[in-house]
Amino acid sequence: MKKIAPYSAKKSVFDVKRCFSQRSIETGLMEWFFLAREGVFGSFVDEKQAEKELETFKLINIKAKDDGGRHSMAIRLEEKGHFNGKSYK
Repeated sequence: MKKIAPYSAKKSVFDVKRCFSQRSIETGLMEWFFLAREGVFGSFVDEKQAEKELETFKLINIKAKDDGGRHSMAIRLEEKGHFNGKSYK
């Protein structure tokens, strides 16, 4: 009998679905949001728009060189010789 791996190689246990929906108590309609370190963003009319806005949000932060607070850790690791900016030595 062939053994099946519990997790797909393409899917990590750390993967997070950042888009979610909830029903508005005011209108009764479903609203979509996305979650980032900076907070919850939305509401959007559907999941597709929430995902598109999330991608736009990511690109804006990349362009602004905002790494969500990870840069300071990379600098400390680099200073100690543990990190060369792209991969561990």
